[in-house]
Amino acid sequence: MADVTTWEEVGRDANFEIRCLAVELRKLTDSSNTGAGEAAVARGMLRRVVELSDIVFDAFVQDDNDGRDLREASRRLYSTD
Repeated sequence: MADVTTWEEVGRDANFEIRCLAVELRKLTDSSNTGAGEAAVARGMLRRVVELSDIVFDAFVQDDNDGRDLREASRRLYSTD
C-alpha cells in the first residue's frame, strides 16, 4: 500500500484509476465479440468505479486531520484483494 498522507492524494489517485477503468471498459464494450467472460470483467470494473467514485467524493468533503477515515480510504484504494 502506498503511503498516502492527504485526502487530495487519495482523491487524485482514485480519480486517475476511474479514468483508466473507463477507457478500458469502453474498449471492452466496443468489441463486437464480447462474451460471458468479458461481461463478468465489465461488471467487476463497474463495481470498482462505484467504489472509487465514493472515495473521490469522500476526498472532497473530508478533513485531513481525520487520519482514521483517511487510512480506511487509502486501504480501499490500494488494496489488492
